Amino acid sequence: MENSRIKTNDNRIDYGVILPVFLLCLIGVASLYVALTHDPNNPNMLRTLGFQALWYVLGIIAVIIIMQIKSKWLWKLTPYIYGAGLAVMLALLKFYDRTMAASTGSKNWFRFGAFTLQPSELMKIAYIMMLALVVTQHNVKHRERDLKTDGLLIAKMLAVTIPVLILITLQNDFGTMLVFLAIFGGVFLMSGISWRIVVPVIAAFVILG
Repeated sequence: MENSRIKTNDNRIDYGVILPVFLLCLIGVASLYVALTHDPNNPNMLRTLGFQALWYVLGIIAVIIIMQIKSKWLWKLTPYIYGAGLAVMLALLKFYDRTMAASTGSKNWFRFGAFTLQPSELMKIAYIMMLALVVTQHNVKHRERDLKTDGLLIAKMLAVTIPVLILITLQNDFGTMLVFLAIFGGVFLMSGISWRIVVPVIAAFVILG
């Protein structure tokens, strides 16, 4: 039984994803090192790199823990995780790091002593989970697709997306907003919405761009 459990958990590991992520981590550390060597205001290079490595370790631990949770429980927890993310993003508007805001112009960081945290990074995970939940539940309920059901799905996706974009706008973080829009676009394309809607929407964004 124990061997069967180990085999089941091993099958849940996508090794085709692990290698690119590992390479991206190495590239991230190398890029950070190069940036720090040209930053006279950050003399403690080893400390900054150490914090980055710590985040990688915490990320690995989080992945291992999440892998032990059954999918049905993740689905049930998703609305609460999304709601908690919105609450944290809202709190950030009042309790943001003034020092970081003065240097970057964005109110998107918490500070706990020498430790800083950007909640929008965690919100990306919650947002992806919530979009996935909305699309999955809609497609299960509406197996017969038409323009009306597709329009309803778009409305549901926008209802999840607009509060996040409003909070990011208030934080004055345009770069992060583009990331969330890219996430929305990816899920939008993969959600099964008719190309009669997808093509005009893409064309409109291209024209606006």
